[in-house]
Amino acid sequence: MTPADDRARRAARRAAIKQHHPDRGGRAEDLDAALRALERTTGSQDVSGVTPIQRRDRSESPVTRMLRAAVARARRRLPRWVPGSRRYIQL
Repeated sequence: MTPADDRARRAARRAAIKQHHPDRGGRAEDLDAALRALERTTGSQDVSGVTPIQRRDRSESPVTRMLRAAVARARRRLPRWVPGSRRYIQL
């Protein structure tokens, strides 16, 4: 694959995204169909070469919950004039 072919594939993918992206007035189903059609015609699965970001599970571990509770208890015991004792500050 030459760099010119790669640039042409990226340009075609960007054009499809610009035309069908939901944030630009398109439908998600149309965008998905257009990208699949591009994959079939170009023979590649991902033209951009970027791997998608995997989202982490947002639930807290028991250790994190224990630490947050300990910090909250310590803040409640501190006088108001001590920096960091304000309860509206999140760590």
